[in-house]
Amino acid sequence: MVDAGIRAPSGSNRQGWKFIVVTDPEIKNQLGDSIERLGIFMLKNFMEVLQTWEHLMSLMMKRLSK
Repeated sequence: MVDAGIRAPSGSNRQGWKFIVVTDPEIKNQLGDSIERLGIFMLKNFMEVLQTWEHLMSLMMKRLSK
């Protein structure tokens, strides 16, 4: 998988990535927990941003229809 990642295209061929291979099961579990918390945080904030965007679009549409 790392080999495929190394060969993957990047914008402007910048190839600005680095890889760290983790083999320790305890560290993998800790990383998994952290990523899960991050995903929940991002989803919660995304929903708030989406609701705000929908509200603003609704106000704008009402204003344009007058």
